[in-house]
Amino acid sequence: MEPVVRRLCHFICDYSGDGTVQLIYWAVGDRGKEIEFVSTVDGVTSETLLIEGPKEQKWGTGTRLLPPLNYFLSEFANAPWITLLFITDGVIADLDEVVARAMEIGNEIVAGKRGHCKFVVVGIGEEVDWEQLKVLDNMFDNSPLEKKGIDLWDCKLATSMNELLEIWDEVDFGITLPGYARITDDKESELVSYADGIPQRMEFNVVPGTKSVTVEIAGKTIVQPLISS
Repeated sequence: MEPVVRRLCHFICDYSGDGTVQLIYWAVGDRGKEIEFVSTVDGVTSETLLIEGPKEQKWGTGTRLLPPLNYFLSEFANAPWITLLFITDGVIADLDEVVARAMEIGNEIVAGKRGHCKFVVVGIGEEVDWEQLKVLDNMFDNSPLEKKGIDLWDCKLATSMNELLEIWDEVDFGITLPGYARITDDKESELVSYADGIPQRMEFNVVPGTKSVTVEIAGKTIVQPLISS
């Protein structure tokens, strides 16, 4: 596990706002309700990071996601954006509480009381409940908060990932580049345009049967074929 964590931390540091990553053990102590701080590392120190399991407490008898979620939300309460990566190998024992807290967070973001948040959960091993992860992943679908741009969770199984970059599939780091961009479908209908800056992540919907989209950006035109599933 140690080489995997080292590589993962080194990779994530490249995307961190200050070049560091804070690590904790979670699901430790009484019924898995506690956390234990590990270290804050950068790209260099991550290469010698020791991952030997919790020292102050034992691994808990349950997997509770709310304590680490609340810990980081408190730790980075004033950050303009935060991305949290949770690695789990068990069934989440406090799913209902996590869903309720996530709904509160969504409302806080909309009200301007909290910066942008994204929570990525990667399930490892046979005990992970994919149906649970889908509840989190889809909890804002067709909700009033989704219409306001809230989609906090991106959950996936390690077995379905081909590369580490997939961790950031749904992460928006809040980066906007100067310039203009426009996306049209194969019928030349405009899907979305950005006149005052190009966001890192551009989202749009197409009608069934659309075979390609055309992206006009930085003075170039790119035709991207679409693969129907």
